[in-house]
Amino acid sequence: MKSSKNILMILPLALICCLTISGCKKFLDEKPDIKLAVPETLRDLQALLDNSGKMNTSGSNGRSTDLPEASSDNYQIDDESYESLEQGTRNVYIWGPEVMGIYDSEIEGCWGGHYSVITPCNTVLKSIEDIKRTPANAAAYDNVRGSALFFRSNAFLWLVTGWSKTFNESTADQDPGIPLRKDDTYNEKVSRGTLRQTYDQIINDLNEALPLLPEKPVHSYRPSKAAVHALLARTYLAMRKYELAATEAKACIQVFGSSKLLNYNSLDATSDEPIARFNPEVIFSMESFTTTYTDETATVKAELYTSYADNDLRKTVFYYENEDFGGYSFKGHYAGYRLFTGLALDEVYLIAAESMVRTNKVGEGMDLLNELLAKRWVTGSFTPLQSSDPAAALLLVLKERRKELVMRNLRWMDLKRLNMEPEHQVQISRTIKGKIEKLEPGDPRYSFPIPLRSIQMSGLTQNPR
Repeated sequence: MKSSKNILMILPLALICCLTISGCKKFLDEKPDIKLAVPETLRDLQALLDNSGKMNTSGSNGRSTDLPEASSDNYQIDDESYESLEQGTRNVYIWGPEVMGIYDSEIEGCWGGHYSVITPCNTVLKSIEDIKRTPANAAAYDNVRGSALFFRSNAFLWLVTGWSKTFNESTADQDPGIPLRKDDTYNEKVSRGTLRQTYDQIINDLNEALPLLPEKPVHSYRPSKAAVHALLARTYLAMRKYELAATEAKACIQVFGSSKLLNYNSLDATSDEPIARFNPEVIFSMESFTTTYTDETATVKAELYTSYADNDLRKTVFYYENEDFGGYSFKGHYAGYRLFTGLALDEVYLIAAESMVRTNKVGEGMDLLNELLAKRWVTGSFTPLQSSDPAAALLLVLKERRKELVMRNLRWMDLKRLNMEPEHQVQISRTIKGKIEKLEPGDPRYSFPIPLRSIQMSGLTQNPR
């Protein structure tokens, strides 16, 4: 891949798109300008949910689910690229305090964009109450209701992992959560509630959706039973509830099928886009893109690239040598040229492996990890990883999770939860013109600031910074 190729960058700085899209100006307590006919039929309601440009895509409507990627440690940019950023975006890159003030428009679009997904979900859930469920429409009825619950819980999860602290059982009843808007009229007065209330809502929505959805959707833009299990597994992992995460991850693998793991030996590593969009591993499609940065501007951290062995196919499938900027840049997206932010089988395998190792099922966890890795190495060259020691096995799993899920918008969540464990804490740093900016474990800046305008309109409690 030549660095002169001007394709769209799927790297963290995608939040810049929030500056240029009219949909950015939607806030928690401001009624969006949605000019739609009042939905009256199941077909109308399904159409609302099938709007993938809103429900499954960030960027084009001002919703940037890749804000966590912008703040994490997968990549770096040089001084010249940094200088070309607007001030607010610079502050996001270096976790600057000024992002709370006049430069918070990037945050506004991302925060408000998630709620712009929740709004049609609430419309669907309210409107469907006026439609009678019959034997003739049962499948369509259940799919609509289950899908709305899934999309809403997915948006809530992105919000809570970005704008709240990591779940801590001992403080979850006091730590602020997110506003759980469940009304579509904007007459509902909302507060942040607690972190436990937020996660309870996400889990309740998903458990209600599970029996309503089909095992196999007509397209991966639509939710399914496997997607519910996968999202529950991700939710429980974020909460550090590993027994439950393992149960949901294994249920997902059983429903979705382990045979759908991609064998990277079948991919063309020399291609600009070696992994097909909507490939068999994709359980639920969600993606992000930007209109401002090209991928040639950013390079991955050297220590990340060198962590791959030569026979590990991810080293050539995921990366290409960047001749102009030095180092290597990422190309291994599961969404074409876009950042994949959905749910895929490899993530579920890693959730299952980590959760089983953490719950003293080391052998079973290592077996799942090796089953995945065998599909990632040159045929015949992979030696299964072995460890009977839970601590050593966990380090192996976490190392592979880091290498497999690059640019999936998951690193920020991982940093936050792993920073709860002294032995796994990570300090992030950026070097700009010789000056080092650091983000220490447990820093309050791991919770993004709520947009100032939403604070002013709603009286919500701001996150410290």
